Amino acid sequence: MCTNTKKYHLVLLDFSGTLSMGAVHFGSPENISTALKKSGLESLGIQNPEEFWSRCIAPFWNRGGASSVGYTALLAEALQKECAAPPDKALKGAEHFRELYFGASRIDDVWKPLLEFLGASKKTTGIIVTDHYAEATEHIVKELARMGLRGISVKEALEIPQGFLGIANSADLGFFKEQEGFWETLKEYLPYSWGNIFLVEDFGAHEASGDAYGDFQRVLERRRKTGAHLRKVFQGSPQIYECSLPRKYWKNPDILMHEHMVSAENITKKLKEALS
Repeated sequence: MCTNTKKYHLVLLDFSGTLSMGAVHFGSPENISTALKKSGLESLGIQNPEEFWSRCIAPFWNRGGASSVGYTALLAEALQKECAAPPDKALKGAEHFRELYFGASRIDDVWKPLLEFLGASKKTTGIIVTDHYAEATEHIVKELARMGLRGISVKEALEIPQGFLGIANSADLGFFKEQEGFWETLKEYLPYSWGNIFLVEDFGAHEASGDAYGDFQRVLERRRKTGAHLRKVFQGSPQIYECSLPRKYWKNPDILMHEHMVSAENITKKLKEALS
């Protein structure tokens, strides 16, 4: 339990669909179809994106997103259960598919100025908060390193050192962001009581159409619950910068990325002004 009363600003940033548009763009039917072929999952019996979501992801997400089991192990388990795939072939296909997925899940360069600012600030702590599988923590650390930045899991540090960005992954904390337990657990790992709290989040709105996580009603409910939990746990009103774009932009990847860049630049500017 933290007893340090020094107040810092806290900036919470979502990963998939916010910092990384590639993570959600990977889930498009075209990209999933290509990945099924490249990874060998198609030959094991997963014939199309609909089957991938319904047979491999939906039945296992609640377990995978809140435990240390990991994406690879769960996907291999699904292939054995759903397709009677031999264990060695299931594991090989799962590993290949995971490499394709995480290879596409890059932090967009447009966020680098904000991430650099947060890492360098003495008054602000930046935490990447994500509902994800266990492998995502190490992946995000590597992505930050690719950008010349440093990241550390909130579970691995008594406090987030200056120059680092924290990573709070649902698989590490044991709760999803829409659950109060996520924020209660995160607060236990943070050494200060907080002044202003900021959240940059798409609430799942950018997820692929086949992914139930992006269901419109679930997005609305997740937005409501997340705000309520932050207010209760941190005893303050968070300033929320919603980073979600209308679906009409998704028909043209070039327009989508342009609008995403504009949105990210505007949020960066507003946050820097608020934190200066």
